[in-house]
Amino acid sequence: MVSWTTCIITSTAFLLGTTSVHWIADGGTLWRSPVTNEALLAALTYYSSFVSAPPIVFYTWSSACFIAVTAITVRVLLGWKGVGGRGRSGEFLFDGASLFLFVYVLFTHIESINPSYQQIPRSIPSPLPSKYLETRPELIVAIRDLAASHAITAVALTGVLIMQGARYYSTTYDTSDVPDSSLLSPVSPSASSIDLVRQGRSAAESDEVKKESPTKLNASPVSRSSGSPRRSLTASVRKDGRRDRSSTSSPRRSTRLLATNGVSSSEANDL
Repeated sequence: MVSWTTCIITSTAFLLGTTSVHWIADGGTLWRSPVTNEALLAALTYYSSFVSAPPIVFYTWSSACFIAVTAITVRVLLGWKGVGGRGRSGEFLFDGASLFLFVYVLFTHIESINPSYQQIPRSIPSPLPSKYLETRPELIVAIRDLAASHAITAVALTGVLIMQGARYYSTTYDTSDVPDSSLLSPVSPSASSIDLVRQGRSAAESDEVKKESPTKLNASPVSRSSGSPRRSLTASVRKDGRRDRSSTSSPRRSTRLLATNGVSSSEANDL
């Protein structure tokens, strides 16, 4: 089954090719200044033979244009309703732009190209006299209008091909494989992975510190209220000094204590 895209691309390329053929006559009348009489006579000869062509030529052009416009219109309606799954409604922009360009092409043909073709005579003398166009200024205007209209048509049809190419790119590009964090955060994926590694290392180090801290507290002989090791050592030295002083106190003091307890001095000496 032929897809809508194939119909649009094929018809548009055919119409662009038939329009580019007119460059044979339009190149000397539109892109050269000043326009010479020889260029105008050559363009008149070309367009006279073109309008004398069989009707099948115009029917073929009209059929290609009808196929392209119909295919784009159907896809615009499908995109407007969101038929066809995810992302189909977003393609409405490209199809709508293509339809607008085709409508402009049809408007140009109806308003400018067809009236200019009607002014071109089907039969001209051969060879053309050099002063043939001097008495027919309407032919000069028609030839220049045809050149300008063909250039506009070629640009519009090229725009249709560009819009269809952009539509194809939008359908093939899928963001489902990209992580949500990278879509929401301006940080690149490499930087976020480095941050995650750093956070994992810091968490592991904190766990090791928590595991080692209870063993260190139980093994330490110094209490929490003792402060620094130097201060605790000074306090222990002071306590030992007090004990030594109490143990080495004078005999007189010990004798007094025994006397107060009812022990005589002789018994104290025996002790």
